[in-house]
Amino acid sequence: ETAYLSLTRGDGGQNLIGPELRELLEKILPAHTTLENFPFEAKFPGVGKKTLLLNARRLATAESHADWILLAMLDATARK
Repeated sequence: ETAYLSLTRGDGGQNLIGPELRELLEKILPAHTTLENFPFEAKFPGVGKKTLLLNARRLATAESHADWILLAMLDATARK
């Protein structure tokens, strides 16, 4: 399932990501790094508290001459 959620605005306007995750995401484009199975917990509007595993990598597009970050989230709530 694909959904849109602002990680920096969350439910009620709070920031869902902490400084550690923000720093890791900000390094992906300039340093060409990846994020692998980063555990992330947050309370999401309409679904409640979830534990996710995040994977992220640089996605280059020739058409827009801009780089993007592809962020995949796996719901690992039941694994705890």
